[in-house]
Amino acid sequence: MNIEPFEFVSKKGNTVKCFKLTIGKYQTLVFTRSQFEYDYIYEFLQDYGELR
Repeated sequence: MNIEPFEFVSKKGNTVKCFKLTIGKYQTLVFTRSQFEYDYIYEFLQDYGELR
């Protein structure tokens, strides 16, 4: 398991700081509550598809 800081930059140029969590071959992004901005997350979902 590996956790590393990660910055997601949307197509509109907004930056959201989060963490990239890697477990085996699976990766997911973990957003902390203070950095959870709905507009940015919505952009992320539009850019990269649905998070599962």
